[in-house]
Amino acid sequence: MTTPITPQAALIRLQKYGERTSTWATATYNDGTEKALHEIATTLAAEVGRLTIDAEQRATRLDELEALQLGAIDGRVSAACATPGHLTWLRAPDDPRGCPWCTIADLQTERHTTNEVLSDAAEALRRDRDHIAALEAHMPHPAKPAAEQPL
Repeated sequence: MTTPITPQAALIRLQKYGERTSTWATATYNDGTEKALHEIATTLAAEVGRLTIDAEQRATRLDELEALQLGAIDGRVSAACATPGHLTWLRAPDDPRGCPWCTIADLQTERHTTNEVLSDAAEALRRDRDHIAALEAHMPHPAKPAAEQPL
């Protein structure tokens, strides 16, 4: 049983094999198999190199994305809300405020409630004003004091 080799070790072996066989003349190959192995080795070496670069780029991008999710961007940390649909946001580590989307929803609810209370209060004032006006319209005018009456 053979021990598996790392991709880097495999790349080195493929490159060495490709370099060694690249100097062979066509007559040096015993048959078409040797030439095919050379082409396979050089192709695989190029592919391993490309995939290694791709993997490094992906790892770098993953680190960037994890930094966004886990914090550490300009000294800020990420925060998340348990409410579905609310996005992750960045905040200062000592910022105690909660989810901005929940805060907006709470403020909108509070505004709606405040508007209802104000509307009810304004309606009550209008009713009281109208009731007072109706009562005053039906009251007899008080008599004038005697001093004001003509003699």
